[in-house]
Amino acid sequence: MTISTRIRFYRIAWLVSLAAAAAWSFLFARFLFGRGELAGAAAAIGFDPAGLAARMASGGIGVLYATAVLATMAFAYRKTVSAELFFFALWAFSLSFEAGRILTASGLLGGAPASFIVSVTRTIVVARYFGLFALFCSSLYAAGYRNDRIGTVVLVMFLLALGVGTGLPLDGDDFTTLPLLMKPGFGSLRDFFDAALVLITVSDFAYAWFFRTEKAYIPAIAGSALSAGGAMLLRSAADPGRVIAGAACLALGAILFVRPIHEYYLWQ
Repeated sequence: MTISTRIRFYRIAWLVSLAAAAAWSFLFARFLFGRGELAGAAAAIGFDPAGLAARMASGGIGVLYATAVLATMAFAYRKTVSAELFFFALWAFSLSFEAGRILTASGLLGGAPASFIVSVTRTIVVARYFGLFALFCSSLYAAGYRNDRIGTVVLVMFLLALGVGTGLPLDGDDFTTLPLLMKPGFGSLRDFFDAALVLITVSDFAYAWFFRTEKAYIPAIAGSALSAGGAMLLRSAADPGRVIAGAACLALGAILFVRPIHEYYLWQ
């Protein structure tokens, strides 16, 4: 994949995330500052309006984070040849789909059919696994894996994410979580798989630092762990405290990851 192709991707992905951020902002403002229709409907069907607002806000943090990271890659670090940063940008782009959480809420409160809510949830889950696989691939390249056909790697990632995201059974009887949870028994299996993938990812960056003796990967170890942890906090956020903690982890993770890796490749 040429540098010009990467730059084109960064800019297109940034525009998509920017559009998603604008749509989320409109819907969130409607929920907070409207005439009370959405908040009233939430209370009528048993939702906690404050908890629902936190879930909506966590999706917004994800898309705003994606917009910021992609803007940095598209305009400040656009000429980097780092495969690690390219896959980190894919990871950030996947978080822009978290804005869809507000669609599930608005759709449910507005009387949308269950098929719509399930479809949006499936899209979010596929994007989440695409992002996890992207972060994992970033660590593989850091550990020494080399494959110049990055487009093929991205295609394999997408197919894997599509298979996992569409294969996990959703609990269509419980709409109070938004997005929907897995059916009983599958949630713990998903959590174990996610945690194992994150652990392997962080271990790969630790391997890159220890065996390749590259100091740039020391902050990347913490950056990858904080990024993944922050995203997981936001996914489970049902109160303002978790939203703030998740946002802080994402921001600090990006700072620790992106700049040191970029500066390392400037000297290569």
